[in-house]
Amino acid sequence: MKSAPQRPPVFPFAVLALAAVLLLAPNAGAATVPTLASSPQYKALATYVTKLRSLQAQPTTAAQKAAYESALTAKHAAAVNKSTALFARGKKEAKAETQSRFRSGAAKVRKVEARALADLRAEFNTRLDDAEAGYGKKIDAVEAEYDARIAKRDREIQRLRVQKAKSGSLAKKTSIQKQIAALIKQIGDDKKRERGALAELKDRFAEEKSEIREAKAADTVAIGEANQTAIEKLRARSTRSYNNKVATLQLRRTNQLLDLEAKLTEGRAYIGLMPVAG
Repeated sequence: MKSAPQRPPVFPFAVLALAAVLLLAPNAGAATVPTLASSPQYKALATYVTKLRSLQAQPTTAAQKAAYESALTAKHAAAVNKSTALFARGKKEAKAETQSRFRSGAAKVRKVEARALADLRAEFNTRLDDAEAGYGKKIDAVEAEYDARIAKRDREIQRLRVQKAKSGSLAKKTSIQKQIAALIKQIGDDKKRERGALAELKDRFAEEKSEIREAKAADTVAIGEANQTAIEKLRARSTRSYNNKVATLQLRRTNQLLDLEAKLTEGRAYIGLMPVAG
């Protein structure tokens, strides 16, 4: 039995479309977190260190030095706490941003998938309609062919019966009856062959419908797999983007802590340089 012609599957086009969505999906940008240097806590520490520098040559009592040390330590701690808070804020904003971009990208992927599935359904519905229309035409052709054959034999039988009725010879009547019987048998054979041809057409149509439905199912699965792959790639990209952002924030915080430690050390050095008042 001849199989239906092969058709390139729909899903590669869907895969390309999903890949295009991935290429267009933007990476997460920098979170809008202010710098530590712009914070009141950092400015207070820097200003206080500058003040201590201006006092480094001024005679100072031990009690005053202790007060300077306490104030310096407190301002340093406040700046460290601010750095920690900015780091936490940056992580929170980076997470929110990457999640938002992931959801947006995933929505685009699902939109492409929905469009691909709709196109797939339309194509296979058309193929089923075409197959059914072709099946109907073939049935009409077979029925028309055998109806014509049987009608021709019926006309011949009617003619022979008229001839038999007019014949006066018994031998002639017997001969004509044999011809009529042969024609009746041929009509029976024609009907049997017609039923066989129609049954074969029905089997072929059922096979064609099955092949169409199997192809549709395979393409549907392929589109779903392409969608899932695209979603997983988006999720991986989102995770990498978030991790990169956190790494940048962590490096920034490390540098901030080094800067704050340097200012603490500098301030203590100024306090240490202050002459002891008599």
